[in-house]
Amino acid sequence: MPAPEHSGSQRINLSKSDYKLLSALGARFHVPELAESQEALARWFNTPFGRTLVGFEAEACKQISPRTPGYRAAQLAVSPDCSLMQGFTQQHKFTLTARDQLSGGCVCDFKRLPLPSDSIDAFLLHHVLDFTPEPHGVLGEVARTVAPGGHIVVIGFNPYSFFGMSKWVAGLFSSQQVWRHNSLRKSRVVDWLRLLGFKMLTVQVGGTPTPVTNLSDRDSSRIVKRATADAFYVLFARKQATPLTPVRHPRWASAKVHPVPGLRAVGDNCRRTKRGSNQN
Repeated sequence: MPAPEHSGSQRINLSKSDYKLLSALGARFHVPELAESQEALARWFNTPFGRTLVGFEAEACKQISPRTPGYRAAQLAVSPDCSLMQGFTQQHKFTLTARDQLSGGCVCDFKRLPLPSDSIDAFLLHHVLDFTPEPHGVLGEVARTVAPGGHIVVIGFNPYSFFGMSKWVAGLFSSQQVWRHNSLRKSRVVDWLRLLGFKMLTVQVGGTPTPVTNLSDRDSSRIVKRATADAFYVLFARKQATPLTPVRHPRWASAKVHPVPGLRAVGDNCRRTKRGSNQN
């Protein structure tokens, strides 16, 4: 007796529904190209939460910037209005942006930077890896432009913070682009940097939180500061320079060959052949 057909059809329908559900969730948390989301991200970073977050990140950069000597410094930013290069001492500083805006610097594709290799002494990535579909490719392109002995500063969202965990809930109900970001662990980015030839110097998680003593002190500004205190991490690394030392091979000792009777030199034979051809 053949098996009933409805059992197989039910299994197929369940798998299709699961696939549709997973596709819907994937589309909900899909990270678009930065050029498409940069305008919305710039508005979010201008909110009280965003300004507080940038303030903590700026204080963290001020502790790192004196340790980055050199002449050129560049920043990849999700919002050109959020410049964290005030403390850098390089004479030539500029910002690269993915979309044309009035306050932006050079507009370019972050996966193909218009910069020569080994030309930047300090490179700052401000949440760029969080809001790009190909974070490893962008990091590799930045590493190409950093000079040997130069430094790189990576700022990203901490997925284990209150803000990072809120992404999975807020992303289901909110249409804000800020919740469409990569949840990159700092250890994963550290591994990428090491594979690209960088040596980690410091790894910092968050900033200094504002102390809350009692219930009366929990106003909106203090709650925002507590929520943003550990919402990010800062990675500081130096590109290792490997000197190319030429390998000197020992000279071959000349071998002593005893003369063989009846053996003529090749040069003599060639000269005789050449003379005979010229006479003909």
